Amino acid sequence: LYIGPGVYVLDLSLETKPCYTLYQVLGYSRCPRFGGWMTTVALSPVTGRKHQLRQHMAALGHPIVGDGKYTSNKEEHISNQGIYLESLEVVFTHPTTGQPIHIKIPEPQRFRTLREQQHKRWNKLAAAAVRAAESTES
Repeated sequence: LYIGPGVYVLDLSLETKPCYTLYQVLGYSRCPRFGGWMTTVALSPVTGRKHQLRQHMAALGHPIVGDGKYTSNKEEHISNQGIYLESLEVVFTHPTTGQPIHIKIPEPQRFRTLREQQHKRWNKLAAAAVRAAESTES
């Protein structure tokens, strides 16, 4: 369900309870794993169900990298690196003062590193494919 510029609502009940997640695609990266693409998304849970974000992304066919529990294709699972899911921004009202609290941190370096590594691997494989095609044409 589209709700604004680039923002969508995923409405998928979990354990028979209503469950909603806002999501926005932030970017795409080419890679030889994960179906040829990695998608960076911003996720905002509207409801708070157990493993909600993980289950919703898996239901979309885009499980979170490193999520061994909800990844259907175990060959694409990355072992020993943890799940690539972080809370980068939290906004809430302080329970005593009533003041708005806004905490924001930068994306972890390991996220950028993974995208860069996969992009380099993609370029290397693409170059090899071009060379192979050129050699068969000769």
